[in-house]
Amino acid sequence: MKAYPECFSCIFDQSIRVLRKSNFGNDNEKVWNSLLKIANNVKNVPYGLTPAQLAEHFYPLLSEITGIEDPYKDEKEHSNQIMLRIYNDLKELVLNSSNPILTALKASIAGNMIDFGIPEFDIVELEYEIIQAIKNAEFGINDSKELTNAVEKSSKILFIHDNCGEVVMDKLLIEIIKILYPKIEIISVVRDGPIINDVTIVEARQIGLDEFTKLLTTNARLPGLVPELMSEELKKEWKEADTIISKGQGNFEGIEDVSDERVFFLLKAKCDVIARHLNVKKGSFVIKQAKK
Repeated sequence: MKAYPECFSCIFDQSIRVLRKSNFGNDNEKVWNSLLKIANNVKNVPYGLTPAQLAEHFYPLLSEITGIEDPYKDEKEHSNQIMLRIYNDLKELVLNSSNPILTALKASIAGNMIDFGIPEFDIVELEYEIIQAIKNAEFGINDSKELTNAVEKSSKILFIHDNCGEVVMDKLLIEIIKILYPKIEIISVVRDGPIINDVTIVEARQIGLDEFTKLLTTNARLPGLVPELMSEELKKEWKEADTIISKGQGNFEGIEDVSDERVFFLLKAKCDVIARHLNVKKGSFVIKQAKK
């Protein structure tokens, strides 16, 4: 998916949030001048890049300006710990449902609906909100039957992850798949290094994702998979996979144009651009099969 003009507003929103977390975050003049540097760095970016590729033109500069390599480290750890605390309850809910795969798919998508930046977030409230989202999920696009059928026939699944917090619900989906289809091999793909609140190998191991999957990286510190930058090992796994699950908006933006029916996108349409692009209501759940 090509970046829309509106994506520039996200660049500056994200930049301001990171700059405010730096040791000069309360100095408006320094934040202002830093934004001017970022604006200068993106002024000649050509049209046609994906949003993930667009991030390459400002996130490395942000790290250089602030001296912070992983600005959301604490938030990432916090969000994963919160989700792990309700993992077993949600696992029981999924296993006792009439359709465990579909319920786990909903839980995976629902996992990114909460604002984890609030340290005192109420655990009971979080569990309730996710359960309600699972029960009342409103789909803009629902190719869950096609995905379930594909999973049943698969020997190998490639799962491309997105954010921390929700990755714990991805783990739950993967565990349910392994319970129902223990012979399926699953490969998990995470970011090559810190970028926004996306999951890296560090966080993937912290939550025990490697108990069920083999871990690989996208081979790039970008908030979405860029096919041209995949390692040879990842290219091999992509080619061999029977089903490819792409989680979240960032990965959708990166590989939406891939014509491959093995690919299924799982996401919540969290922004106006994505909702309009998919022709769905903002906030809708989406399970979408890529077409040839």
